Amino acid sequence: MIYCETPEEEASTTRIVRGSTVVEDPEDDLAKQRCALRSEGYGAQGSLSRFSTESDNPFNLQSSDHPGLMIVVHTLDDTNYNSWSIAMRISLEAKNKLSFIDGSIPRPCKSDYEFKIWSRCNSMVKSWILNVVNKEIYDSILYYQDAVGMWNDLFTRFKVNNLPRRYQLEQAVMTLRQGSLDLSSYFTKKKTLWEQLANSKSRTVKRCDCDQVKELLDETDTSRVIPFLMG
Repeated sequence: MIYCETPEEEASTTRIVRGSTVVEDPEDDLAKQRCALRSEGYGAQGSLSRFSTESDNPFNLQSSDHPGLMIVVHTLDDTNYNSWSIAMRISLEAKNKLSFIDGSIPRPCKSDYEFKIWSRCNSMVKSWILNVVNKEIYDSILYYQDAVGMWNDLFTRFKVNNLPRRYQLEQAVMTLRQGSLDLSSYFTKKKTLWEQLANSKSRTVKRCDCDQVKELLDETDTSRVIPFLMG
């Protein structure tokens, strides 16, 4: 009796059973190779099958996805990292490519079945990042092999080491006055500065929903309202 077992079963060799004696079949190697091919993805049996649908698969690229695509409106410069990074994460999440900048899908070995398709998606994400940064930043991140390396470089450069930017925002918040602006426009400008300032601060504390934290947040909102009304 000749059989070929799947990768999930304990044995994967082809055997001939004659009474109580097990004799290896001469075609074992060929059968094992065929089973290996199926287990590596050539029959939806490989690692790509861990995604329930095609839309869940981060390796999936749409016909509208191309290297020249600009997935956000604004170009990154020395002043707008916070808003740029938020917009980029939103766009990459919509395209199911966040895994290529957060490191959750690391670079596979070159011998891995997924390497070619991973490399293609990685290059696509790198192109999308390069398309929306200014010339100086472009030149400084061009030579990274992985998109996650590009992303971490930008984070370290603009998010962590951003004291000058925080100083500028603090100054802008304090000096902004209503003047000839209508109330709605004045509030919009003020709120934008508040949000930019809040996002420029590095967070090392885990999220907490306790009552004391809510009181602190309410106090922060109150402290914003007073200078706003004075403006």
